Amino acid sequence: MFGFGRRPIRKLDFVVAGAQKSGTTALNYYLKRHPQLALPIKKEMHFFDNDDLFAGGNVSYAPLYEMFRPARANSIAGENTPIYLYWRPALPRIRHYNPAMKFIVILRNPIERAFSQ
Repeated sequence: MFGFGRRPIRKLDFVVAGAQKSGTTALNYYLKRHPQLALPIKKEMHFFDNDDLFAGGNVSYAPLYEMFRPARANSIAGENTPIYLYWRPALPRIRHYNPAMKFIVILRNPIERAFSQ
């Protein structure tokens, strides 16, 4: 409530990725309300699919962590950028960043997706 016992985020534990119109925004809405989960201020950070950040080889993760408010000490941190599922360089970058990263993948039937559009 007052920020006591909160710490800066220094490692992400999970990533939400998925197809368009598959419910990633709704899932993000509900995950943000869980007291033990830390999510960034902005829904889609596009960190691991930003080629400019990874161009030099020596990646600074400071911009990633700046998007998070300090969280409870026992919080699990994650972010929601659906395109990671399809952006080929994103997956090896995520694996290099945290080999134990958990993925929440949301898929949708492409025929249902076409009708909903």
